[in-house]
Amino acid sequence: MKIFVAGFLHETANLSPIMEDEMYRFEGEAITPYFAGALDVFAREGAEVLKSVFFTTHMGAGGPIEKKAFLACANQIIEDVRRAKGIDGVFLRLHGASDVEDLGQGELYILRGIREAIGYEIPIAVAMDPHGNLSPDIVKYANVIRSYHTAPHRDVPETCRVVAECLVECVNKQKLVKPAFVRIPMLLSGDFAITDIEPTRSIMEKIAAYEEMPEVLCASFFISFVFADVDHSYPCVVIVPSSMEHYDKVQQIAEETAAEIYSKRREFQFNGLALQPQEAVEQAFIMEAPVIVS
Repeated sequence: MKIFVAGFLHETANLSPIMEDEMYRFEGEAITPYFAGALDVFAREGAEVLKSVFFTTHMGAGGPIEKKAFLACANQIIEDVRRAKGIDGVFLRLHGASDVEDLGQGELYILRGIREAIGYEIPIAVAMDPHGNLSPDIVKYANVIRSYHTAPHRDVPETCRVVAECLVECVNKQKLVKPAFVRIPMLLSGDFAITDIEPTRSIMEKIAAYEEMPEVLCASFFISFVFADVDHSYPCVVIVPSSMEHYDKVQQIAEETAAEIYSKRREFQFNGLALQPQEAVEQAFIMEAPVIVS
């Protein structure tokens, strides 16, 4: 078994006037720390791992990404996979909320490019951030999509492990599945959807329970990243069937879950100290430490 591995993480607040003009690039063995959990699975399976490039910015978040800086890294991933011989699967770490100058979502650019290079008979599995803004088009290119189940994110290696196990199963059983995708017609800030508090806690518990069903390979609730002014800035539910014979059932589960989340839309509460602007300024003047009013 030969697995191609690469990644790109950026959370873009695209109304920021400050462009991201430099990407941090890690190649070959230098990308290993970013794939903890997944690489253990591939090692256990005796898989040969082809490590391409992992790129991000200093904070992993910021303003829109300059096209030239993005393409310098993204095109390397696409060219590396094009040159790879005999790969059985592709494992990617992608954030899901990037916005690139003149290109739109960087994740879709990478996925489309990989599919143009390898076709549609090789499974692609993607570990993602739940604050991703997912275009419905993503299910055209990725067979397995699974987000972290915690916010703040405490389960990144665990998510990579789950996604890697899903990819191995797809390769070993020679199956190509398509995720069920249902968007939710609401806006939800991540500050209102911390997974330690309700209703997000119960939602994530239900999402995790789905993964125990034989018909489900993996399941996700994408909170979205509301600070990106894009067409697909909405929450969504994504459930991957264990085989395409179960697609209709998982589609129904995804629709029911999305409807339940929508019914709870007024239950999401800000988690933290929330003051009116004047109160915030007054508090800032009496604080002895530096203060940022967001």
